[in-house]
Amino acid sequence: MQLQPKNEAEEILRELNEISAEDGKNELLLQRYKHKANALIRKADLFAGHILLGAISAIERDAEAMHHHHKLAISYGNGDPQGDMNYAVSLARFSLYPESVRYAEKAFQKDPFYLAALNTLIFSNLYMGRINEVPDLIRKQNKIGESHPLSEDVRKAVEIMERYEVTDKETEQIFRIMSDLLAERKIYIRSADFSIMTDGDEERIHYNYDLDTEPELLPGIETELNIRWSERVPPHVFDAVETDVTAPGADSLYLSEDISDVIMADGSLMEKINKARHEMREGVRYLSHKEVFGG
Repeated sequence: MQLQPKNEAEEILRELNEISAEDGKNELLLQRYKHKANALIRKADLFAGHILLGAISAIERDAEAMHHHHKLAISYGNGDPQGDMNYAVSLARFSLYPESVRYAEKAFQKDPFYLAALNTLIFSNLYMGRINEVPDLIRKQNKIGESHPLSEDVRKAVEIMERYEVTDKETEQIFRIMSDLLAERKIYIRSADFSIMTDGDEERIHYNYDLDTEPELLPGIETELNIRWSERVPPHVFDAVETDVTAPGADSLYLSEDISDVIMADGSLMEKINKARHEMREGVRYLSHKEVFGG
């Protein structure tokens, strides 16, 4: 018999989706969730228990435990795509988007009507710069579900890349360079955002990565990013793509629109950017059994 999360596990998964960054540092709260997950394991619901422990470990930023529990969940799941799917979500929480894509693809291969897997594939590919991978995924989602909210922005992004002759390999390099630097400094991406920014007749692809770091560290991070980007990314890519990094409580924003300079935006420009940016939740979340299979 396939081991699947029951009502209690579904409720915990829903609550884990609502945990804020600050709540994620609340050890007592997370210990309470761990106790519930271990209680499921003691009841022989190993699949649900280890999914929950993997999700909790991702919130705690314990990569080793996250991998351990999700792989155990998959081994106990008898091919249940929810095991792969929730591992993909935890990987995305660590900004491990290539790995997240791999496990979301496994979930989708097991269930070709799995909208949550498609959604995770869409956002993880976008966040790591694989923009041309996304239109086909959106077409698949539009056939089996509602129209994706980013359909128009993705269409524009593909046009912008064609206009400036930018490839996925080049846009992905922007993310990989940033990912390597953040790994060196043990800094995580709290959330990511993709949108199209318009300035008059000009349109650019815009990325914002909100970092789990102190605001005063942002200038140094952005300076180092600009140095590395200028060494390894062709300059024409930045005609098409803007990338910025932020941190909670930051009073200033450092833009990479011009990689030869680090530009500190004043308050009016900051306000303009914030108005242009989509108010969009992170596009991946944990899925309960009910959400996956219905019922």
